[in-house]
Amino acid sequence: MAHSASECVQALNDQNTRILELLNSEELNSETLADMVVERDSLINRCLELLPDGERRAFAEKEYEVNQSLQAKCEELRQQSKESLSKFVKDVKAVRKYR
Repeated sequence: MAHSASECVQALNDQNTRILELLNSEELNSETLADMVVERDSLINRCLELLPDGERRAFAEKEYEVNQSLQAKCEELRQQSKESLSKFVKDVKAVRKYR
């Protein structure tokens, strides 16, 4: 666990990088993603505890932007999965109809 604000911020940056790498990987493990997001939340809360009052707002604004980016990537992946599933269902129906 990070003992200083700078260590905490570095750990959070590392976690954000790992989440992005997972989101960009070929095989997305949703359980791993959920665990990583929970860890990210814990790191954010820890950093907020450790940061001086004057730095908290800027930190929170930066992490809000990172969060928006992560959410956008997750939404993109969700939409891709939805489209793939829809195509699969149509293909199954076509095969059944062909038989």
